[in-house]
Order: sequence, then structure tokens, then C-alpha cells
Amino acid sequence: MTPEGKARSSQNAVSHGLLAECVVLPGESQEGFQSFFAHHLERFGPVDGVEEALIEEMVASYWRMRRAWAMETELLTSGLAAHPGEDGRARITASFRDLASKPELALLHRYETRLHLMYQRALHNRSEERRVGKECRSRWSPYH
Repeated sequence: MTPEGKARSSQNAVSHGLLAECVVLPGESQEGFQSFFAHHLERFGPVDGVEEALIEEMVASYWRMRRAWAMETELLTSGLAAHPGEDGRARITASFRDLASKPELALLHRYETRLHLMYQRALHNRSEERRVGKECRSRWSPYH
């Protein structure tokens, strides 16, 4: 690896660590986030900082969406205790009904929808950036 490559890799590690500090909450796995981020980098192979920023947005929004799922599960599970004598499905339904009458569930679903849209938009923008970038590179090639 060239000295420039080592320097860039070192900067990436710092940048990714800062991203994890901004996104990962106490009690969540820093290593899990870093692994998830590395998987996205490997899968999408950003060619520049713009694409890498879009991948950061994808990873951050998906991580937060998973947190929303965990929060929904916790809210529903907590509500099960209020219905001890019923069978499984009836307890879940009753817990959901109780939760649906409060603003928390609607807020959580809006949050989840926003995060899902952020992920999809970043994925679409990354695809567009790749397509447009490729067209620009071929148009401006000194060999044409």
C-alpha cells in the first residue's frame, strides 16, 4: 500500500469512528455498527467522498431504523404484562391496542418511515451519482 493509501485509510478510520460516535447509543454495539458500515463499504465500493457520504447516510439511517424496531418491540413487550391471563395472540393484540391509543406508536412509525425514506433516497442518489459520474468520466476522457 502506498503512503497516500495508508493516509487515506487512516482518515477513513477516524471518519468512521466519528460516525459511530454520532449514531451508536450507549448499550448498542460499536463493533456491530462498524461491521455493518464495513459491509456497506465493501458491497457498494464508493469511488470518492461523495459516494462514501451517501453510504454513511444509508448506514446511519438503517441503524436508527433497526433501533426503532427494537423500541417498538420493547413497547409491545412491556404492554404484555398488562394482559397476563390471555393467550399469546390475544395478549399481543391487547398490547398493540393499548399502545395504539397513545402517541408513542404513531411517532415511532413516522420516525421509522422517515428513516426508511432516507435510506432509499441515499441508495437512489448513490446509484444516480455512479451513473452520472460514469457518463461524465466517459464524456471528458482525453481519449475521445
